[in-house]
Amino acid sequence: ALSIKVTGFFRNPACFEFLGERVVPDLLRRAADEGRRVGVWSAGCATGEEAWSLAALFAVVADGLPVAPRVDILGTDVDGTLVLKGLIGVYTGNQLSTAGNIRQMATKLGNSDHY
Repeated sequence: ALSIKVTGFFRNPACFEFLGERVVPDLLRRAADEGRRVGVWSAGCATGEEAWSLAALFAVVADGLPVAPRVDILGTDVDGTLVLKGLIGVYTGNQLSTAGNIRQMATKLGNSDHY
């Protein structure tokens, strides 16, 4: 497998904008109406920034709905060490600089530059 180990919050802004405006709202509404959950797979997500970006996007859209379904997000990568970092979900302020609403949702860890 080829792994370029490039990751970042909302790395492709146009894609996230498209998802947030045209895909996710309808997907969540239909799933809620049908009593179903939504499963999302973020393949090749290295240390998890893309998966966390999807989680934030779905949370923001779901917050605007009267009823929201359960959303399960799976982040995978060929490098298991990187996936563990994403599972832990601790990032530096610099890594969160492009994270938008994720940074507002994050909790600062003590006096460090980690969230």
